Amino acid sequence: MSQEKEKQNIEESLRLAKEAEGGSRMFSGKIGFFVRWFAITMSVFQLYTGFFGELPGYQQLSIHLFFAMVLVFLCFPFSKKSRRKGLSIPDIILSIVGGLSAIYVFVNYEHWVNSQGDAMLYDIIIGGILLGIILEATRRSVSPMLPLITLIFLLYAYFGPYLPGELAHRGFRVYRIIDHIFMSGEGLWSIPLRVSATFVFLFVLFGALMDKTGAGEYMINLSFASMGRFRGGPAKAAVVASAAMGSISGSSIANTVTTGALTIPLMKKIGFKPHVAAAVEVAASTNGQLMPPIMGAAAFIMAEMIGVSYFEIVKAAFIPAILSYTAIFSIVHIEAVKHGIRRMTKEETPDFFKTFLAGFHFLIPIGILIFLLLVFFWTPSTSVSWAILAGAVIALLNNFLREKYFFPRVDKGQDKTIDPAYPTYKEKPKGFLKRRTMDELLGTLEAGARNMAGVAAACACCGIIIGVVTLTGLGLKVAVLITYIAGGSLFLTLLLSVFACIILGMGLPTTATYIIMAAMTAPAIVMLSDNMNLGLPLVAIHLFVFYY
Repeated sequence: MSQEKEKQNIEESLRLAKEAEGGSRMFSGKIGFFVRWFAITMSVFQLYTGFFGELPGYQQLSIHLFFAMVLVFLCFPFSKKSRRKGLSIPDIILSIVGGLSAIYVFVNYEHWVNSQGDAMLYDIIIGGILLGIILEATRRSVSPMLPLITLIFLLYAYFGPYLPGELAHRGFRVYRIIDHIFMSGEGLWSIPLRVSATFVFLFVLFGALMDKTGAGEYMINLSFASMGRFRGGPAKAAVVASAAMGSISGSSIANTVTTGALTIPLMKKIGFKPHVAAAVEVAASTNGQLMPPIMGAAAFIMAEMIGVSYFEIVKAAFIPAILSYTAIFSIVHIEAVKHGIRRMTKEETPDFFKTFLAGFHFLIPIGILIFLLLVFFWTPSTSVSWAILAGAVIALLNNFLREKYFFPRVDKGQDKTIDPAYPTYKEKPKGFLKRRTMDELLGTLEAGARNMAGVAAACACCGIIIGVVTLTGLGLKVAVLITYIAGGSLFLTLLLSVFACIILGMGLPTTATYIIMAAMTAPAIVMLSDNMNLGLPLVAIHLFVFYY
């Protein structure tokens, strides 16, 4: 009975994670056909621009936001109590209006460019509608906290003259606020949305491809094969698997669900308390965002914000990421020794060399990505596009290899699903060498687009915040305020930044927290470093904010 309940808990966790990233609505019939191919079209568009270059100016961002707005209102219901099947009239209207207002810049690009600083009334109306729809899309797909914070920033831009002290400014009319945010490249169409429309989408798609084709399962089993025979093996395998999965997905939720579905039950089975098993998995999976080469979306935004190549971010982040996982690994070992946690038996542990060879082909796309990114210095978009293509080709080619090399001929009626590399490993989920189909690859394109819809909405929301900061000069005001409160002390300045990051991080995803802190607290650290001639590297300052 307990095993059945545990299975139900795992299935529920998988469902919740899928809903969190891709929306809870799953359609059938004509609506399902439209949503599926609309999402696939978005992924194909992003892949096309990855191979052949982005569209000029802000046209790429406009199309990207168009797809995202439509998908958010189709896939994410108004609330948790809303029906999961079928669409309501308001959702259809919001998806149409949101899509049309987002693609306005692409359709009227020359007018939009020439009207900057001298916008027409209808430009402002369309911009205002789009800003409101973005707030609602973010509330549905990410969290109510981010739109609330964005509203506070917008109110700050309007009520500036009535604020006390250094935070006061001359104030701006609604017309001027929308004009700056919508009709310029310093607000909505700034760095967060640009990164979402280029690098981040393709890396999320690459992670979805690796997961769908079995690479995630292979990483987990390879971790068990290498760590299972050590004390507290499943927990150590969870740490290694989360580091490996994090290096190809960059998503905490995907990492937790993919590895946790197997590692948490096994940790409990050998003696870890349930809350300890969950804590180990969450800590290890969350830190997957720190593990190169594919870090979280915030890392790509960081590279754009400080004007360095993504390779520089990877170089700077590699050793801290290893140290982070070394610390978690050490804590797991101490916990296992303290409670006398046993090793996994030989029967419970897969053979390392068989496991490694059985899925070696999964490492090829990752190797191609690293080679193109770090050796040829190709752009992240082009590098990951070729890695995605290689992964798709290898997944289909595996259909031939599995029949010839991995699966022996069996008599009629025999079970063909048993993987000979794991004849005795009872806990291993079956099928990471199973036949891959074109339908699965199309499912990858759909999943990648659905997962990115909420990210694009959040990045657009953060762009609104950046627009307010650049319009009012708030970043400099906060930097001066922080250095004043800290009394010129670097330690106190860092400490204030830490508390601000933690408090914001309680209600916001990593990317949104980093963007706000990079605009507010990072300038304070930079200012103090310059005043004291400390020469702190800009990459180190932003990575400090990113980690917290």
